[in-house]
Amino acid sequence: MLIDALALLDDKDWRGIAEVHVAGGGPLEDVVRKGVATLQAAGRPVRLSGYLDRDQASQAFAQADRLLLPSRVESIPVVFSDAMKFSLPVVSMPVGDLPALIGSGTGWLAQRVDADAFAAAIRVSLASEHDDAAIRNMSERFAIEKIAERIAAVARRGERGDSRND
Repeated sequence: MLIDALALLDDKDWRGIAEVHVAGGGPLEDVVRKGVATLQAAGRPVRLSGYLDRDQASQAFAQADRLLLPSRVESIPVVFSDAMKFSLPVVSMPVGDLPALIGSGTGWLAQRVDADAFAAAIRVSLASEHDDAAIRNMSERFAIEKIAERIAAVARRGERGDSRND
């Protein structure tokens, strides 16, 4: 779906894109490889790499200005929390918990789960700003230290027999 969405972007859209770096792998790897080759042949700045190790992923996040997350099924993806840690806004499909997470100002949400809607969300992201404060707040929400504090608080309440929810 990402490749199809990128193919729908026009020359004006691409003028706002220095490069799209596609990383990862999986059962659609051959389809993605062919799609990237087609985009490259059309003069689009798309780079393909396989799976990234931790250092490579950190470097890719640090160099990016947004994360494109074309997932069809997600709960809270680890890659979303990683993006927040790098203050990187996300362009996402409306699946799983992502509508609530993106709705808080951390990026742009496609209206539907299809290539046309994802291309439209990419276009909107190119023409608008994200909310830095919302991303900082979400980053704190996913910080390991904060998660540990919440788990410890729940455990302490459990020891006291306190049934209040967090």
